Amino acid sequence: MNRKPLLCTTVAAGLAAFGPATAQTTIFGGGSTLAQNEYIRVIDAAGVVTGIYDTATPSGNRGATNQTGNVLYTGDGSGAGQQAFLTQNETVHIAGSSQRAVHFGASDAYLTQAQADCWNHGYASNSLTSGGCAAAGYTVASTFAGGRSLGGPLIQLPAFGTPVAIPYTSNYTKTVILSNRDLCGIFSGKIVLWDNVSGAPNSTHLAGLNGAMTVVVRADASGTTFLLTQHLSRVCTSATSNIVFTATKTFSSLFSGGVLPGNFNAQSGSAAVANALYAVNGAIGYLTPDYTSVAPNSVPNSTAGSSINNWTPNPGSHYVQLRTAKIYNDHQGKAFAPNIGATTLALKNPNLGVGDTVAQVPSSLAASLNPLSWIPIVSDPLQGYPIAGYTTLEFAQCYANPIISNEIKAWITQLYSSNNKSNLDKEGFAGAPSGFGAGIVKTFTNNKFGFYMDIGNSGVCNTSGGPNTFPGI
Repeated sequence: MNRKPLLCTTVAAGLAAFGPATAQTTIFGGGSTLAQNEYIRVIDAAGVVTGIYDTATPSGNRGATNQTGNVLYTGDGSGAGQQAFLTQNETVHIAGSSQRAVHFGASDAYLTQAQADCWNHGYASNSLTSGGCAAAGYTVASTFAGGRSLGGPLIQLPAFGTPVAIPYTSNYTKTVILSNRDLCGIFSGKIVLWDNVSGAPNSTHLAGLNGAMTVVVRADASGTTFLLTQHLSRVCTSATSNIVFTATKTFSSLFSGGVLPGNFNAQSGSAAVANALYAVNGAIGYLTPDYTSVAPNSVPNSTAGSSINNWTPNPGSHYVQLRTAKIYNDHQGKAFAPNIGATTLALKNPNLGVGDTVAQVPSSLAASLNPLSWIPIVSDPLQGYPIAGYTTLEFAQCYANPIISNEIKAWITQLYSSNNKSNLDKEGFAGAPSGFGAGIVKTFTNNKFGFYMDIGNSGVCNTSGGPNTFPGI
């Protein structure tokens, strides 16, 4: 079936291009705090923007007061990033904001089918109980007809790979090695003392690793939480955990009534988690690598300059002092640190037996049209660091202003370029496999494979009456 004529007919019948009709080039979105600093580097390198502006706390971002740019990124968690984009509700990011388009979303949790349906159908019959956005858990009454009616097909990309590091504070001088049994016990509240941590399977407890344990978790809807709980849902049993783990962005939802165990400390955002860990001896939690000793050259571990490229390592950063545990991979019988090599190894060795998937461009037109087909799932890898996955970007295919389309394509091209590896290395992240990344660029920037999914594709996005006037920034 030739998709191009079909979509041309659909567009002519009323599909609108996404964004303002005027020559406005500002791009607005946000979400993932894990990916926020990496996107600063990527966008800057692409020449799309010279800085970043956090609309909630502008003084909290390095260089924000000294730099101007045309990408406004609000780092407020993966759940907010998905909801604001999918429902086109900018007040999720900025309370009381005036009408504007949300041009992208960023999340470390891939979209569910219900979320994709929200984009396609909006609130079914303006009901909070039947389909569309309501089924995805977005229960604010609205006449929103769906993002597809504004911006065309939904695009979801695996931006790059990341480990979920397990940082800890302890007077214990050796590297802590944790097994899946330990992880299940710690994050379910079954293990409340360091004395009960066993390390590698069947090993004895190490003298000196003892005392009360404080567990720091995310309070907000977090993609980092999703990646951790996705792994725990695969490896935890009733013998090792007090709860049944499911993959979720909201950690408290795993517990009855949303009440966390008494030794848990919930914080919103990566920086707040890192600060809470640093403040308490005997604490343990989960974080992105850039807020730990894994990535001493990362943005959080750097000093601010007048330009992003001038940020330099800051040995005095307390984040760089957060040590991380090695995690035992049961399949290999070996413990791994959350470094780039071990993360890359994990991403290349998904466990297909438990529903993991391979990183590759979908082989058929039908599969390529499904935004869920583009995200490789890595929940219990056969090799490498066991807690790993991809952070994702969500875009619309159609934007009213071709300048915005071109800027987003430049963002995508730079993200998967070989010269972006040094950016990823600084943050402690792993790039998508090179062939996969190249295929993504070819698909979404120039229609190399004939899927008609490139951003701004004239056959998909042009209407007989021109772009609509959907409010934008």
